[in-house]
Amino acid sequence: MKLSVWLLFLALLVVSGACWFGTHGVLMELQVSRPKLPLPDLSHCVLPHGVWFLTVPVPWLIWAVVLTVRHERGHEAFLVYSSSIILTISVLTCLTLLACVMPYLDLINV
Repeated sequence: MKLSVWLLFLALLVVSGACWFGTHGVLMELQVSRPKLPLPDLSHCVLPHGVWFLTVPVPWLIWAVVLTVRHERGHEAFLVYSSSIILTISVLTCLTLLACVMPYLDLINV
């Protein structure tokens, strides 16, 4: 079970890094190709503040250490841990994809 905890944390770490990298790349591309284009609200909240993607895994890092060090290993705690990581990965991925695609869909009036 220890390996599963750390593999799930590694998956969250990879997704968080990919989200940061993607938002940073899209923001740089938008600043070069469309500097006057106003961003949709979701993109305006996510793209300029993409650094917070790097801080998302911190609570799960602490939780992984606690689950690894603890002598009693409950399957319920691992189930909650894994479910919360899967939910977080899903939300991060959907949020990032929407924020990165919306400026290109011309959903706002210029």
